This record gives sequence, structure tokens and C-alpha cells, in this order.
Amino acid sequence: MNVNKIAIFIASCGGLGHSRWMPGTMGSVGAMIAQYGLRTVLSLEILVFLGICMTGLGFWATCRSITSPTEDPSWIVIDEWCAVWFMCCALLYVEWCYLLGCFIFRILDIAKTWPVSLAERAPGAWGIFLDDFVAAFLTVIFLSCCAIPAIL
Repeated sequence: MNVNKIAIFIASCGGLGHSRWMPGTMGSVGAMIAQYGLRTVLSLEILVFLGICMTGLGFWATCRSITSPTEDPSWIVIDEWCAVWFMCCALLYVEWCYLLGCFIFRILDIAKTWPVSLAERAPGAWGIFLDDFVAAFLTVIFLSCCAIPAIL
């Protein structure tokens, strides 16, 4: 199989990014569901290790898949997948927390408010990944400081 086809397969999360309906959301929800299911059978340490491996592989695939340092194609969703994966590792293991986290993450990722917009300015794959990781980090901070204590 061609290396570029493998990179495109990884960058699109096995084709989720080629969805005609909100590819970034599809990647985010796919990661949330996969992580939620695996969290019952794998330790948090293994899930973090898998996230590190996916991020490295996804970064490589993204570098291979883009043609210019300013390009951020909507079909590349491995960045959303990896950011949501780590975000879910930091959240309480309850359905509503995962769902609310994914919802807030998507709002921050789509709206590109500061500092997400600042991270997006980094060139190439760095910008593609950093904006999602910043959005995931902000989501974890919000849920940890505001939403979870208020609900509990």
C-alpha cells in the first residue's frame, strides 16, 4: 500500500474525516466513544500511552497529507481525535461528563476564540494539532473548575 494512502487513512481517522456531515464532530465523537468503551478494559496509563502513540502517528500522517504550511483540510480529523482522547482521560468516567466535554470542545474548536486562535497560527501540522489541544485543555479546566463541582 502507498505511504501517502496510509497517511491519508490515518489523518482521516479511517475515513471519518471524509464524512459529508461535520467531519470534525465525527472525529471527536468517534474518539469519545472509543475512549469511553476502552476505559472499562484498559488502565488510564495505557489509554494515555495509546494517546501519545496516536498523536505521534497522527502528526506524521498530517505532515504527509498537507501541501502547504497554512493548509488545514477539514478531512484531517486525527487532531480532534487525539485532543478528545486526552481530554476524556482527564474527565470523570461518566457519560454526561464525556458528552458535555465533547460538546464544549467542539464549540471552542469551531469558534476559535483566544487562545485557540493563537495556537492555530502555528505553521503546518503544529497549528492543526495545537488549536485542538488548547481547546481540549480549556474544556478540562472549565469542567474541573466550574461544571463538575456545581453539579456534584
